[in-house]
Amino acid sequence: MGFNYNKGVYGGRLVNDPELKQTESGTPVANFTVAVDRPYKKGAQKVTDFINCIAWKGTAEFVTRYFRKGNAICVTGSLQIRTWNDKNGDRRYAPEVIADEVCFVDNKQEAQAAAEEDDFKQSAADLQTQTGMPGSVIPDDIDDSLPF
Repeated sequence: MGFNYNKGVYGGRLVNDPELKQTESGTPVANFTVAVDRPYKKGAQKVTDFINCIAWKGTAEFVTRYFRKGNAICVTGSLQIRTWNDKNGDRRYAPEVIADEVCFVDNKQEAQAAAEEDDFKQSAADLQTQTGMPGSVIPDDIDDSLPF
């Protein structure tokens, strides 16, 4: 038996907000995609790879709470190749990274603030739904540089 090691580090930006789901037994699982630019020579065309990732349990909850589309992210995990037969009976393959660790690359405070703003918007929407009255309206084009 030879040496076997399956571990990779992928750094890039989230293509979409991570999506949190639960298995039938209630285990949290999150799917997300990281856009990773390949190194390229000056004057060459940039190539981007889109790495599909899966996080489980606490890591799934962490990534969906603190990360949003466009955030820089670093994922450490193992590569697996999922296989299945499509409706025509052809064998299909999908590489995906099972995330062991997910780390901030952007400022942690910026990521936390984005998560808190989303929580606030959801609370306002929930209040509006419950009461039938408009809650706070938060425009998407707020100028965060204002000192007040």
